[in-house]
Amino acid sequence: MLPQRVEDRVLEVLVRKTETIRRELGSLSQVIDTKLEDRLKGGIKHADADRLANEIEAEDVAPEIKVVTDEELEVARERHEELRAQITRCQELLERSHRWVNFEKESFKQAINSALELMNAPKLQPVVDEGGDVREWRFPALDAQVRTDASWAATLDTLRAPRKRDQKITDWRKEAPIRPVVFEDAGVLTDDVVHLHLEQRVAQRLLARFRAQGFVHHDLSRAVLATSDDPIPRVVLLGRLSLYGQRAERLHEEIIPVTARWYDAESRTEPLSAYARDAEQRTLDLLYRTLSATASPPSREVLERLQLGARRDVEDLRTPLEERALKAAEAAKAALAARGEKEARELLEQLQAQMDRVRKELEEYERKAAQGVLFSDLTPDDRETLEAHARVWRDRLAQFESDIQTEPQRIKSFYEVRAMRIEPVGLAYLWPASN
Repeated sequence: MLPQRVEDRVLEVLVRKTETIRRELGSLSQVIDTKLEDRLKGGIKHADADRLANEIEAEDVAPEIKVVTDEELEVARERHEELRAQITRCQELLERSHRWVNFEKESFKQAINSALELMNAPKLQPVVDEGGDVREWRFPALDAQVRTDASWAATLDTLRAPRKRDQKITDWRKEAPIRPVVFEDAGVLTDDVVHLHLEQRVAQRLLARFRAQGFVHHDLSRAVLATSDDPIPRVVLLGRLSLYGQRAERLHEEIIPVTARWYDAESRTEPLSAYARDAEQRTLDLLYRTLSATASPPSREVLERLQLGARRDVEDLRTPLEERALKAAEAAKAALAARGEKEARELLEQLQAQMDRVRKELEEYERKAAQGVLFSDLTPDDRETLEAHARVWRDRLAQFESDIQTEPQRIKSFYEVRAMRIEPVGLAYLWPASN
């Protein structure tokens, strides 16, 4: 800055003043900005330089504007803290959901491959990247298989890149191949791969095969026979408990196991007796260990003996299965009711907090409007915007009153169990390897 230029003193004072106002208010007030602009509209004349500098130095923000600004900053700070608290609650909810669902991507991938195997389709093929790692899997072209339901074409379209607006669907399917799938969020949005998760349409359709009825027309459609190192032949009946809410919404599903020592149906004089908890847990541990191991299959004679008595085995264990399922259903109903109460209570608290915040905003607006300090420094457009906000606040308060009366009860009604289904879905035999 040149000392002989008196105009520079005006500019120096202007810069220092605007920085001071920004520091105090967080931004330069529109009123102050307009006043400063008016003072310099005619330029800086040499004779008026000292007067302009003194006037700019003396320019200040009106006390009522400072009060309004402080209040707005306080409201912004409260909203910021509330948002941080909401983010923390969402993180806690996500963590609880992970623990509740107990989702594991490897088990999910195995379930997808098992469903493909039931369709006599190839399994997912790993795609090896340049570093030798496998992060993507290639999905089989189910729509090209002769034996596959033709409706799979539409389902597999969810694995293709988005179709262009004027592109014919036949051309699109030729030009857009099925993209590779991944089983975990990559953290970025991309059209190169598809994140296969529980709600993805292809995954839901494949996993639905495991929800189909396990016993059809009194015939066993799912059974497994494995050899074990245990000397006792055992049988495991797996049942599915399903609880439904309004509009047949599936609220709960649970696999109920019943285990027993197996006796030949021809020499059996009384029904199979279900194991108690300790023996049952040992049998289930043995089943998991056996299924994950490699062992020679039982002889054909053993297989035929078990097939002949499978229907009677199911009938013998159906009663204890239903008894255990009913107990599990009562526990599930209580948990669902507690969840409904909790979500309804949290929703009510959120609605009341939002209503209080809107009412506070409206009351503050009406108080300032009555005192005549609200519109004095506003442009016509800003005044119209603020009045429109006030109308929205009044409408929203009325809506809050209605929501508080209906929404919490709607949440609780969603978790009410309206129907229950208990069905056997699988049978597993553990045959001693030494027999």
